[in-house]
Amino acid sequence: MPETKAAVKDKKPSKNARKSAARLVAAQLVYEYFLTKTPLAELAADYQYNRVNTPIDEEGEDKMVPADIIMLKHILDTVAVQEKVLTDLVQGQRMNKNKEPELLLEAIMLCAAAELFTSADQGIDKPIIINDYLHVTRAFFDDNEVHFVNGTLDSIAKLLS
Repeated sequence: MPETKAAVKDKKPSKNARKSAARLVAAQLVYEYFLTKTPLAELAADYQYNRVNTPIDEEGEDKMVPADIIMLKHILDTVAVQEKVLTDLVQGQRMNKNKEPELLLEAIMLCAAAELFTSADQGIDKPIIINDYLHVTRAFFDDNEVHFVNGTLDSIAKLLS
């Protein structure tokens, strides 16, 4: 029996989908931070107000999975507090040290490094973190960049083990 529109609308995104969305949003907000130097806490508050608390349309049907706000704030707080350490970590483990990656790739890897850096405290397996950030990378880039990010994140994960 087909689901009614009301039944479909009442379904909530899974916990994993909200965590994946948090990783995507974190990368986008760190990218925005790189471009505007707006504090990450301000960008997170703006996201929560404009995307979570106030949907795009009056029916709340913007088709976007809302990010897990607690996880999003954790990633952004870690990046804000440990930015220098994480940047050095990413740059030190980057596969191609001769070429500077695009800012969005740098943002993705910085967020992933933040999570890998705190994964033991959060109880999240490193392969899950890496896999989600590879999905984020695929949303914006082709296979060359995905392989670049994968190699860099694998190196970081091994270093932090």
